[in-house]
Order: sequence, then C-alpha cells, then structure tokens
Amino acid sequence: MLVDGPGWRWVFLINIPIGLAVLAWGWWLRPATEERPARVPRPDLLGAALQGIFLIALLVPMTLASHWGWGSPRTILCLAMAVLALVAFVVTELRVEDPLLDLDLIRHNRVFAAANLASLLNYTSSYACVVLTAVFLQLVQGRSAALAGVSMIAAPITQAVLAPLAGRWSDRVDSRLLTT
Repeated sequence: MLVDGPGWRWVFLINIPIGLAVLAWGWWLRPATEERPARVPRPDLLGAALQGIFLIALLVPMTLASHWGWGSPRTILCLAMAVLALVAFVVTELRVEDPLLDLDLIRHNRVFAAANLASLLNYTSSYACVVLTAVFLQLVQGRSAALAGVSMIAAPITQAVLAPLAGRWSDRVDSRLLTT
C-alpha cells in the first residue's frame, strides 16, 4: 500500500516512528532497578567494522554484477575483499575477549551449529520464495504491489503468531521433535 500510495521511499521512512515507538516501549518495560554485572563486556568495534566490510563487499557485487559483469575487475575485487574481510573477522573473533560472534558456540556445540545452519537454509529459501512470488504476482499476473502484498500477508502473520508459542514449547519439548 505504501508503494502504490505515497511511494516506495516510505517503505524505509515508515520504520522511523515504529522504531521510536518500540524504543519507548522497551524503555518503559525496563526494570526500575537493574543489577550491574561484575564486568561489562567491551564492544568489539574491529569485529563490527570487519563484518560491515564483509557484508558490503559481498552484497554490492551480488547486486551490481549483472551490470558490471561477473568477470569484471570491480566484481572480482569486491568478492576478494569480502573473502579477506571474512577471514579477518573470523581470526579477530577467535582472539578478542568479548567477540561480536562467539565462534566457540559453533565450534563446540554441534546442536547449536546444526540448528543455526538449518535456520539459515530455511530463511534463505523462504526469502527466495517470497521474492519470486512477489515478482510473479506483479509481473506475470499483473497485480498491483498492494494486491500482491495483501495476497502474501498470511505467512508472516502466521509466523508472528506461532513463533512465540513455538519458542515456549521448545523450552518444554525436545527441540529435535519440533524441527522434524
């Protein structure tokens, strides 16, 4: 509805009041007295910077390679930077005291690693289906962006309703039962 009405830029602008409202709500829900931890973790600024460089260097060529060409120097340079940034990120996260991503969780907990890999594959395929369905509804069937959005809203609403219930249920039932 935003795309057909005020324009596609509002897709981004609408999140500002929503974010401010959620921030105020979280501040209001915060306990009045908070126990201070014995040691406050230090932010991993280098890890955050390397992660940002990795994501930008990966996503820019994935987006623009159709215009640049997959064999163009810009594409290859960006992808090489992405690989180097990822390697530097992993090395940094293994060495810092308070990592942005604790790789020990993945290295030493096979269930955690397998669950995260399954989630990655699940959400990657779900995202691909959503994008392709939206493209199909608009380009092949000629529906408006609003009608395509309304047609596709059932799945996210179902997930939003069931996710908290599944989370509570997974605390009581073996997680393997829920994922099979």
